[in-house]
Amino acid sequence: MAPALLLLFLVLSVSSALDASVAQSDIGYISAVISESGLAFAKDLLVERAIDSLIPLCLHDIEKSVHIPLIGWVHMRAANITLSSIDVSSSTVKPGESGIVIVASGATASLSFDWSYSYSSWLIPIEISDKGRAFVQVEGMEVGLTMTMDRKNGTLELAVAQCGCYMENLVITLDGGASWFYQGYMNKHKPIFYHVLFQFVYAFANHIQIAVEDAITQKIVEGAQKLDSLLQTLPKKIYVDKVAALNVTFVNDPILTNSSLELDIKGLFISSDKTYAHNYLHKMSKLSYTCYGEQKMLSISLDEAVFNSASVIYFQAGLLHWMVDKIPQQSLLNTASWKYLIPQLYKKYPNDDMLLNMSLTSPPDVWIISQKLGAVALLDMTVIVLDGDARTPVACISMVTILSPLDSSFIISTTCLLTYLTVSSGLSWIICFIWHLLLCAWIHEFSGREESRWNSWLSCGLKEVPNCRKLVLRLSLYRTEALPKDTKVVNVSGAVTISGNNLAGQVGLDDFTLSLKWSDVGKFHMSLIQGVVRVFLNTIFLPYVNLQLRQGFPLPIIKGFTLQNANILTTSSVMVVCSDLVFNKSISLYSSF
Repeated sequence: MAPALLLLFLVLSVSSALDASVAQSDIGYISAVISESGLAFAKDLLVERAIDSLIPLCLHDIEKSVHIPLIGWVHMRAANITLSSIDVSSSTVKPGESGIVIVASGATASLSFDWSYSYSSWLIPIEISDKGRAFVQVEGMEVGLTMTMDRKNGTLELAVAQCGCYMENLVITLDGGASWFYQGYMNKHKPIFYHVLFQFVYAFANHIQIAVEDAITQKIVEGAQKLDSLLQTLPKKIYVDKVAALNVTFVNDPILTNSSLELDIKGLFISSDKTYAHNYLHKMSKLSYTCYGEQKMLSISLDEAVFNSASVIYFQAGLLHWMVDKIPQQSLLNTASWKYLIPQLYKKYPNDDMLLNMSLTSPPDVWIISQKLGAVALLDMTVIVLDGDARTPVACISMVTILSPLDSSFIISTTCLLTYLTVSSGLSWIICFIWHLLLCAWIHEFSGREESRWNSWLSCGLKEVPNCRKLVLRLSLYRTEALPKDTKVVNVSGAVTISGNNLAGQVGLDDFTLSLKWSDVGKFHMSLIQGVVRVFLNTIFLPYVNLQLRQGFPLPIIKGFTLQNANILTTSSVMVVCSDLVFNKSISLYSSF
């Protein structure tokens, strides 16, 4: 009965893990949440750019003939109608289920036009005409725009649901011709719109108002359509270098709340030949974390799978190995320096130069927990002796290296190290899988974690053995109080920073674990060579890693925008970048795409 139950449990576990793997093919590993202040910033920028695009606004000429009793037909014309300025006193933005609503209210505007009229009457046999210039002050103007946003083919689609412009009042000042007479008369007799004598001037006032309202509405709709076209041309990947690019396609429809806009991005690194790395990765936690009370415009949540996808890409590209023939202490690359550390080496190869082949055996595993993050790197260092023209490998040392970009102390359980060595000896992946389940249950019981990660553990249990080995090492980081007393503390330090729009960092190493993988020069104690290996790591391995980390990788920020006053937070499996934004006004908003 027990074997049957165990078999059923394994079948259900495999099924659950496979379902989780399929479901995660369409999920986002980077989430960007634009807060209320961020939306207000975007709204102000859009309003400012909309005004710039409207000014100056030239309208079509207006001609009209009106019959006035006793006078006859009066032909009137308004030409060179130009909207010269708009001043918006207040504006609001409100996201919701129906879309994003932007309202500019209490606005004023200034217009000008050339006016003229002419008429003849049976009372006066000659034609009477006059012309001049008019200035219009618009008061109480309100403009409203409702937009919807959806995902389309990995990009964003913007559509105008509603748009309108309304002018409450127009104040007209006449200039030129006999305007001094008209204006004086108008100041004494109101309402001016209904006085017969001046109907020839104001008959087209309503036409001007309607024309301006329609023109502003049309311009705003055209601007939104242009913005939609540009959104759909957003790059679907951001190149980091010749090897890797960041996949920035959108994977879900935007989520609108009453105070924020959330965008989910695939966020995994891909190679130059578009080989995706997500088959090696599993999303560990829900994204879209807040900035814990900080009033920032933007928060970008990055699942640890983002960093691990980069690790996989560079590992698959064969870039995580180094053949070392020069170091600051060059004498260490001669067997004479190892005479008393590894006697057999010097005895077989006296005073011969050496090479070091340092290679990662699997992609470094990046992990993130609350207020801590780092990486586990499994590194093999093969010692090669130069004997004439021959290159002879004589020994290989395996290292478990733990790096962290935050000041912390981490624990490595001797139980985990024993498991690592056991799995390395060639036991089947099923043994590894079952052992991981048991170990996960032990850690989960003591950790008090509310979020269940069984699907992730089960999925990882189905991976190849090297990834299982790394999981054993990382599991011990979740609960330190429950580990055996003979654990070894590893002290590491470093920093994570924002450089422009890049996430950069630097790591340091204080300790590591060594084991002899094989040797043709006899067995030797790892403690004897630990100091020398530390020199190699600090002078070769870490400088290369930090060179790459200082360059960083680009966050998905639109060109023209720059992060400002950014803070970095970490929680379970997620890094959160909380930041304000500034925009380079010398760059056209549309060219930012």
